[in-house]
Amino acid sequence: MPTLHTDRLLLRPFLDADGEDLYALQSNAQVMRFWDSPPWTDRSRIERFLAGCRQMSDDGSGVRIAVARRSDERFIGWCTLTARS
Repeated sequence: MPTLHTDRLLLRPFLDADGEDLYALQSNAQVMRFWDSPPWTDRSRIERFLAGCRQMSDDGSGVRIAVARRSDERFIGWCTLTARS
């Protein structure tokens, strides 16, 4: 997946370096209050999530995209695009 640039954001593949910021986001109960799963409580979720990202891309079912600030390339969120048959 290529990196897409806007004036303020980068939409790019996940990096291993995103792990701790991803965990901070996904373990925050306030952030996750409207999500369809509970906040993460175990850091092992980081690797499972990133493995799931790779699997989606490999099997063509979709892609999870990291959203980062363009100014410092720091991860701030993510989104998923799924393939429809």
